Amino acid sequence: MLMSLRVKYWLNCWVLVSLMFNSGIAFAQFDISLGVSAYNGSNSNFGFNAGASIRKFYLDFSSNLKGASSELEQYYDPGTRSENHLIVIFNAGYNFHVKKNWYLIPEIGFGSRSDIYVRHNNRYSYENPRYFLNLGIASRFFISKDIGFLIGCGYPELGKVALIYKLWDRTDKIK
Repeated sequence: MLMSLRVKYWLNCWVLVSLMFNSGIAFAQFDISLGVSAYNGSNSNFGFNAGASIRKFYLDFSSNLKGASSELEQYYDPGTRSENHLIVIFNAGYNFHVKKNWYLIPEIGFGSRSDIYVRHNNRYSYENPRYFLNLGIASRFFISKDIGFLIGCGYPELGKVALIYKLWDRTDKIK
């Protein structure tokens, strides 16, 4: 039985948050971020991202969550490729502390870009995945004790903006 893309997305988010929270309980800093991403390419430019930091390590997941719809069936014969692409990217980085509330994060990640084919009865499939390396840099800035922003750029994930919420900070307890 195959899982839908949305189920995979939320399952990945849940696993990521669960792992981060588990480590955060062990006297670490733990924060999450949610935002939007922009990608290189046409017809698949914008998507969502979710990320988390545990102390110095940063992980995120982003996707444009593209699919087909009954509207596409009207324009394309079943079995033809639509103009849209599904993009999925996983990144990892390291938080370098620059100033009191400012961090720089060099990122490296991998992703895939798949063609979307229209099928019968409002169904579609993702085929011909092309895998790529994603390189970028992000900056985290906290405007209060628990709230901050993340702004990043790279290639082929051209940019991202996210809101950060610090759930746990017990770094002062670590000796």
